[in-house]
Amino acid sequence: GNSSSPIADLTLAKREFNFMLNLLKSKKFSLAKILSKTRRYVDDLITTNYLNFEALIKQIYHPSLEMERSGNDNKNVNYLDLNISIQPGKVIASVYNKTDDFNFSVVSLTFPQSNIPLEVGHNVFYSQILRYANICTEF
Repeated sequence: GNSSSPIADLTLAKREFNFMLNLLKSKKFSLAKILSKTRRYVDDLITTNYLNFEALIKQIYHPSLEMERSGNDNKNVNYLDLNISIQPGKVIASVYNKTDDFNFSVVSLTFPQSNIPLEVGHNVFYSQILRYANICTEF
């Protein structure tokens, strides 16, 4: 099997741990507390409560790791399959599909005429409906 994803995950986790440990050693407790809310899934990272996080990236991660910001402002961001929007008095979550940004069409559901059993196609469609219902805060 390919072990590159677990190795990358452990490497990033170790760098994050070392950075947090250094913050605690230098008695920067408030910054450590704020950054403890940061979440990462493999190579996707989100921090919702620290506007200057981009300034810390090179201190935490190796310079060869390229970080790309998703979203142009601090009120709307795409993270994994979520679009998170901060509006006055509420936070709205909706489904984000990266393939919508492609300049070509992507077929995400099977055709009934394909060789895939019909019930598999129905189950995929049903699971997507459940996913939307679990993610979206407004309909």
